[in-house]
Amino acid sequence: IINYVTPAAPEDFGGHAQLMGGSRDFGLLHARVGGSGLLADFVHKQGDGARDNSDHRLDDLNLKFSRQLTDAQSVTLRANLYREDSTVTYAGLTQAEFTRLGARYNPFENDGFVTDRRGLSASHRWSLAPALTLTTSAWYSYFDRDWWRQASTSQDGQCSAAFNARRISGLAVDVASCNSVQGRLRTYDQYGVEPRLTWRNRAGELQAGVKWQIEEQDRRQVNGTSPRARTGTLVEDNLRDTEARSV
Repeated sequence: IINYVTPAAPEDFGGHAQLMGGSRDFGLLHARVGGSGLLADFVHKQGDGARDNSDHRLDDLNLKFSRQLTDAQSVTLRANLYREDSTVTYAGLTQAEFTRLGARYNPFENDGFVTDRRGLSASHRWSLAPALTLTTSAWYSYFDRDWWRQASTSQDGQCSAAFNARRISGLAVDVASCNSVQGRLRTYDQYGVEPRLTWRNRAGELQAGVKWQIEEQDRRQVNGTSPRARTGTLVEDNLRDTEARSV
């Protein structure tokens, strides 16, 4: 479990900006501004990655708003938008490729990893008594991921036996000669709600609550007939859903 903690939204106006650059076309822009209970945080990152044909570009925007409604109640709203367009391959290196062509070698220039994520959440905090607090959280997230790749391993038959034999022998391959690409397309929806009561006393802290959550995955695979195809024959199409309840 990863617990993401975002900065508190400030009341006083202020912010900062950070700009970085480096080798392999690395660039990073981070800007944050806030005030009156509102915080906006934006990150842009790009670079060529650690291997050949592994360039990446992403944008991440986070918004947060906090407001004290009464002496006993407060609310926090959050929104997130994340987009990435990267040349990410699923294939590693054979031992012969590593030895003869080097650690940065990666011929799969046609692979693509494109994601789009949007998230919303709201939290309401209510101090019922000095030692008794009710916190209610609700959330929703949408995540779309399209991953197109020409080969997963050096043993699959997607790019022919001769193509695989060259990789095993440590010889450079021509990905343009592989008239095939597979799109592993996924869409995830998740939403839920959780009220939680916290009682602090001399013995420690007691928490009690309920949680309801729905997760859905739309899972498809599309096979194309050219190196850079982004459409083709649908070979897998299924929907997986889960409902979870806890007390």
